[in-house]
Amino acid sequence: MTTTVRQQSNSHRLATSLGGDGFDNNGSADRLPCVDAHVVLVTNFIPPHLSPMLRELSQRVRKLTILVSTPMESNRGWEPAWDGLDVVVQRTTTWSLPWRHPSGFSDTVHVHIPWDTIRQLRQLQPDILISDEFGLRTLFAACYQWRRPRLPFLIGVGMTDHTEKGRGWLRYLLRRWLVKQADFFAVTGEGGRRYLRSLKVASERVFVVPYSAEPKALYHGPVQRTDEEARRLLFVGQVIERKGIVPFTKALIRYAQRHPDRPIEFVVVGGGPQLDILKAMQLPANLTMPLLGPCKFEQVLAQYQR
Repeated sequence: MTTTVRQQSNSHRLATSLGGDGFDNNGSADRLPCVDAHVVLVTNFIPPHLSPMLRELSQRVRKLTILVSTPMESNRGWEPAWDGLDVVVQRTTTWSLPWRHPSGFSDTVHVHIPWDTIRQLRQLQPDILISDEFGLRTLFAACYQWRRPRLPFLIGVGMTDHTEKGRGWLRYLLRRWLVKQADFFAVTGEGGRRYLRSLKVASERVFVVPYSAEPKALYHGPVQRTDEEARRLLFVGQVIERKGIVPFTKALIRYAQRHPDRPIEFVVVGGGPQLDILKAMQLPANLTMPLLGPCKFEQVLAQYQR
């Protein structure tokens, strides 16, 4: 019983650390104490903007090991940024499947099957186990933890009640079983809270871990804008149907047509199948739309600073 309480306490402290700001409850600048535990995170891949957060997490635990299904998914233009992290690439089979959301947009989803998850976990023997999302990797992680009920188990949930509409009863039943196996959950916002609530997860088991920003991308310049600068718009991301960029651009064109005296610039950073649709659009004279395609981080930062 003592071991169980200690490990669950470590799990709770880690979840608080993830959801906190590095300060104690009194607001002092003292960092939260390091958790004496080997933490294993099982995820699909590491986006570059998450690397700083994971490095910070690695400083708050005795050891952090990250199991990834793939170095990078095929529809991402990023290079892996693993410096300072202990990362293991798993033996994985991946399928790309079409998916249509009830609201009307279509997307391609990557389904990863990391076959060696249980074997890797047996070798690593984590003190705390974290798994991302509710897919097969989390099912494998839950099966490993099921034989070790004293092992604290956290699930990271990046989905929301909107994104998960129309997923079907099979997924719902699987996720209802998975949430019963986990001790705590990390969500990125209120949409994640609402989705977990629909799975009957108690609110005290849920911690908010907002999306982190790359520290180098933080803007420290003036916030005052001229009228011209106030109509300089920037989109950064995948140019795909799920992002809604085509209907947004059509609405922007209508706005520009109604206000021909207002110059507008809309910069699009990123690639995707809908880039050709944007290229073919007829723009009014007062609207410019540079399509920069996929850019390196330094180029994206330069656009943020404009």
